Amino acid sequence: MRLTMMEFVEPDMVLARTLYDPCGRPLLRRGVKLTSSYIRRLKSLGYTALYIDHPLTHDVRVEDYVPPELKAHLIKEVREIFQGVRDSGRVGDVLPDKNVYRIVDLFTDILESMQGNELFEVHMGSILNKDEALLNHSFYVSLFSTIIAMSKGMDESRVREIGIGALLHDIGKVVIPDKILNKPGKLTALEWQEVQEHALMGYDIIRKQHAFSIVSAHCAYQHHERLDGSGYPRGLSGDSIHPVGRITAVADVFEAMTATRAYKRPILPSEVIEYLYAQCGTQFDIEYVEAFRDHVALYPVGVTIQLNDDRRGVVVANHPEFPQRPIVRIFAHGNESVTPYELDMAKTLNVVVADFRRDPLIALPVHEEQ
Repeated sequence: MRLTMMEFVEPDMVLARTLYDPCGRPLLRRGVKLTSSYIRRLKSLGYTALYIDHPLTHDVRVEDYVPPELKAHLIKEVREIFQGVRDSGRVGDVLPDKNVYRIVDLFTDILESMQGNELFEVHMGSILNKDEALLNHSFYVSLFSTIIAMSKGMDESRVREIGIGALLHDIGKVVIPDKILNKPGKLTALEWQEVQEHALMGYDIIRKQHAFSIVSAHCAYQHHERLDGSGYPRGLSGDSIHPVGRITAVADVFEAMTATRAYKRPILPSEVIEYLYAQCGTQFDIEYVEAFRDHVALYPVGVTIQLNDDRRGVVVANHPEFPQRPIVRIFAHGNESVTPYELDMAKTLNVVVADFRRDPLIALPVHEEQ
């Protein structure tokens, strides 16, 4: 299978992974042959990419560290909580117990599914719905924060507190007008002040829920604080920033910079890692940047990439010891298809990833086997 952007999905292609609707129910099952009506419907729902089966990548399998149905159920509960806060327009209300305790239970199950892994891959085709950017962002920040906490050997209860706090770190944004959150141009001083208030509002929402800890609340409160004191809402610096705030900050920035948004193009994951390193000691804690780098595969299995020498292919495996240097099945040199072969980037250090998954020019030419 390989991840295929929706603009390249055509009738008769075969779906390689089951799609779930916003309620966690199967929408289209693995093995379904896509029709024109299916494709139109998926586009109207906002799906931006699908995992597609293909003879040249039929043996490529994507491993689920978090079962997709479990992920979908968690997203559903978070959606309902966000909508409840949005409808009330207030941050002082206690959230419905059924949603709060359901999130705790579901996250506990997710945490169990992640145990025992040295390297995690982020599979981008499962919840790529452009109309739910805040939910997608929240889930991935939670996943990244959890991975960092686990890699640092934190006990399970603390990891759970961090994961849940990161999942809800942006809940304060739901009462900020969309025209401000999604504004493509520069924010006015008043608009920027309103955006900054989301950290304190999120803290107030989370800390009032009996099922959530104050540690979780601090993920929301401090994820925009920076080591040099340049962050907000309190301008904290150094060790005055709680470790959970420093962890969530790394996860939040990585996800935001690599994500596709209506107003911006994503940045290459390797470039974002370089940015985080460049800001270590002033913005971010190097301890947590290194933990993230060492335990997250930047280019997951199934993703199409283009190398700096214009070769193109699909990631087929990742090295736990070299998570930024995947094994790639090459299908094309420039615009010419070639007999597929595998390139181990860990052994070929003069090549780097130049682009991935988003541009029409990386739609792979298909070399038909004779």
